[in-house]
Amino acid sequence: VKRYGAKGDGATDDSVAFQNTLDSCYAVGVECIIPDGKYEINDTLILPPMITIRGSNIANSMGDSLSSNCLVFLNNMVGFIGRETENDDSSVKLNCSGVYFRSGQYSQNSILFKDIHLNSSDFYNNVVFGFGIILQGTAHQLTHFRRNTFAGILKSFIIKSRYNTTEPTLTDSYIKDNYISGSTAFNVVFFDVDSFAHSYIQDNFFDFAKIIYNQTYILDYI
Repeated sequence: VKRYGAKGDGATDDSVAFQNTLDSCYAVGVECIIPDGKYEINDTLILPPMITIRGSNIANSMGDSLSSNCLVFLNNMVGFIGRETENDDSSVKLNCSGVYFRSGQYSQNSILFKDIHLNSSDFYNNVVFGFGIILQGTAHQLTHFRRNTFAGILKSFIIKSRYNTTEPTLTDSYIKDNYISGSTAFNVVFFDVDSFAHSYIQDNFFDFAKIIYNQTYILDYI
C-alpha cells in the first residue's frame, strides 16, 4: 500500500492509496501487502472479486491482541463492501491475515464486511476490535474464520443477514480457534445463520461473552 502512496503515520487519510492498491493488485493478480504502520481509512473500501491481503502482524497465541504493528483504523460506519449488484451480494474470494482492524465508530451499527458473499475465503490471524457486525451477507461457502481475535464485540452479530427476509447460510465452512471477547457482561455474540451445511463452530474461546445461534442459547460467557 505504501507503493501507492499510503503513509501509515496515524494522521493521513490513506483511503485512496488503499483503494488503488486493492484495484491494482486484483488487476495483475498479486497480493496486497500492508507493512507496519497505523493507517487511517475514512472512506468505505470496495473489495474486488478476488484479493489476498497480508498484514505484517505475527500471531503468537489465541487471544493475543497486542500485536498491532499493522493497525488499520476504519473510520466509516462500514469498512468494506463488495461491488454489489442491485439485488444481490457481491461474490468475493478473500484471503486475509496479519491485520489489526479497529472500528473508528465503535458502534453496534458498524460493519466490517457488508453486502458480501464470501466464497473459498480464509480470514485468519487477524484482530478485529469494536465492530457491531463482522460479516453481513446472504450466503457463504468454503469460508473459514480461524485463529482471530474478535474483541470489544458490541452485543450484536458476528454473521448477519443483509435482508430481514433472508437468513444467511454457511456451507462447507468453519469458525475455529478464535478468541471472542465482549466489552461488558451483557454482550452477546450471535450467529444469525439459517443453515450450517457441513459447517461447524469449534474450539473457540468466549471471554466475557455468550453465543446465540438462531435465537437459541448455546454458551454463556466464560
